[in-house]
Amino acid sequence: MKTITVRLPAAVVADLETEARERHCSKSDIVLERLTLTTRLRWPAARIAAIADLVGSVAGCRRV
Repeated sequence: MKTITVRLPAAVVADLETEARERHCSKSDIVLERLTLTTRLRWPAARIAAIADLVGSVAGCRRV
């Protein structure tokens, strides 16, 4: 794995440290988990463009 350095607001770091303590894992583990999830959820622009005209067209479905 590669190492990177990021600067985060103090409040974000405090939340990250609290979660790391509660979950008994490292801050790096949490950041990696979140970044991996975000990457998996991101759709390529071509897919979004292909369904853009359908978004919001189905009655009764919950909004995301």
